[in-house]
Amino acid sequence: MSVRLAALAALVAVSAIAWPAHAADRLSLDEAFARVAQTHPDLRLFGARQDILSADLERAALRPAWVAGASVENAFGTGEASGLDGAELTLSLASVLERGGKLDARRTLAQSRIDALAVEREARRLDLLAEVARRYLAMVAAQRQRDIAELDIAQRQRTVAGARHRLQAGASPESVVLTAQAALACAELDRARAEQRFAAARQHLAALWGERAPTFDVVAADPTALPQVASFAQLTSTLEQTPELAQFVGERRIREARLQLARADAKADLDWEVGVRRLQATDDMALIGSISMPLGASRRGSMSFRVESNTVTGASPARTDWPAGA
Repeated sequence: MSVRLAALAALVAVSAIAWPAHAADRLSLDEAFARVAQTHPDLRLFGARQDILSADLERAALRPAWVAGASVENAFGTGEASGLDGAELTLSLASVLERGGKLDARRTLAQSRIDALAVEREARRLDLLAEVARRYLAMVAAQRQRDIAELDIAQRQRTVAGARHRLQAGASPESVVLTAQAALACAELDRARAEQRFAAARQHLAALWGERAPTFDVVAADPTALPQVASFAQLTSTLEQTPELAQFVGERRIREARLQLARADAKADLDWEVGVRRLQATDDMALIGSISMPLGASRRGSMSFRVESNTVTGASPARTDWPAGA
């Protein structure tokens, strides 16, 4: 008796330990959402793109660099200019004076790309979550089909048992038993198909987070229980906040920022330089300065502006590569 009690106690202990482990293998829809959000490569890729665009924003916010220079003239020549006796040393400081608000235009363009990336990531995240829900629902449906097949098998087994009892009593022919056995075999085949669909749906779902040999089960749910549909006004308000529409707004802002940058490029920048020169002949110091501006910058900038304007408005630029006689 004591051996039986000890074995019973060990069985209860093992069951108590094994049951939570089995319960922990049940995966809810929210847990599936969390796994995909944390591990899916498409969403992780947005982090690297975010770092790149942030670096572009920092670079766009930089002002033109200061350039320090030194030059020597009238040195190592012939006659009186031989050696360093007649050399004149000049120390200079130069930079570029940007015109047209190029700094603000660059920062606006870089920031609009970051904002558009956030909207793109949210749209991709919602698409993935919708795919998770579809695959999870397929798994739930396969589970319910398997349960229905189990009920059908139990009913067919009772039918076979009743047919055998009637055959033994001489109340029915053997064909009735064979028909019941055939129906039972079909029910068992339906159960095997449901189990196969369940395993395929589980593998299909686990592929979203890279699990190769899934063993989890889904939480019992009723696939026919649909949530209450919101009112038309609420659906309209929700539709206006979808990422797909926000993507159009973000693309519009990017193109407008590019247009503003092209407009700013139409104004030429000024290159300036100031410095100090030592005059060897009189041993005096003198200031020097220069300013320069590229010619034709307005024409090149206006061409870029027209191209960007056609891009923003949706018009196509004029074709210049048509074959002769077309």
